[in-house]
Amino acid sequence: MSRLFPEPLHVRLAPGEIALGAKRYPCDPAFGQEPWHGAIEAMKSIPFPRSRVTVVLSNHFVRYALVPWSDALSTPAEEEAYLRHQFGKIHGERAKSWLLRASEAPRGEARLASAVDAELIAAIKALFPKGGKAKLVSVQPALMHAFNGARRGLPDEGAWFVIAELERACVALHAKGALTGEIRGGCLMGTQDLFDWARENPQVRLHSSDYTHGAAVLAKLERFVAINSAVEVDLTGQVNAEVARASYVGAVGGALDFIRAANQSPGGVALICVPSNRVVKKLSGPVATPRSEAAVIVTEKGAVDLRGCTLREREERLRAISENS
Repeated sequence: MSRLFPEPLHVRLAPGEIALGAKRYPCDPAFGQEPWHGAIEAMKSIPFPRSRVTVVLSNHFVRYALVPWSDALSTPAEEEAYLRHQFGKIHGERAKSWLLRASEAPRGEARLASAVDAELIAAIKALFPKGGKAKLVSVQPALMHAFNGARRGLPDEGAWFVIAELERACVALHAKGALTGEIRGGCLMGTQDLFDWARENPQVRLHSSDYTHGAAVLAKLERFVAINSAVEVDLTGQVNAEVARASYVGAVGGALDFIRAANQSPGGVALICVPSNRVVKKLSGPVATPRSEAAVIVTEKGAVDLRGCTLREREERLRAISENS
């Protein structure tokens, strides 16, 4: 190791663990009033080598928001006030004590912004005093750190970017040269924390089922894949998803809408997944999905594509993945 050019060192902070290169140090997520207090306390006893340190923050410690573009911003102070207003609408008074940053984006496009507790940043800086062996060079949210490392390998047409942690998942869409996190759905189910986060959040867009389940809308998604289960499938590809053993088990849903959308999507496909013993000669209930819409049937014995097949070909292929194959 050169004394003039110390080695880079990545330190990852999470509620229950600190990763120092290949080493792992446990920490107590219940310590203190904030979820990061335990990690900071554990870091105090770690002997950092001579190095240039980048601290990567778990997404447990970071909030994100998709911030609309504004042509009215002309100074850094105006941008900070604008970002704080956006986070304040979502998180309330807590946002007043956060440090805020926004990513670059093409003009007119929304930007992905992040917020971190200012006290956390101050506590991290205090662990690397001036003149110490380890020098702090950067503090990065996990999403930004992972994206910067992978961006050269992302396709030009865009890609979903997912970071999964214990009890936390972060999902963002990279499109038009920028990260976006807009979420579209039909309803929210969960805890009060979820509802508080979603309130007036510009990242969240709730629509009626005409949009979320509309085949015409979904079919515009390239390579759209619909995955559905069923009660049973007959040897022609007809699907019963409503009645099992003379009992009605179906409900209002959108399986057929998603199947039709996948069949119409460029490069899309509809999958119906059942155990092999549910490929039967004759359905015991009504037809929920006609054989004209059935595409690929999957069991634990394999998958068969029924598109373009005659009735005889369908039967041969389905028997091959049935219980009696």
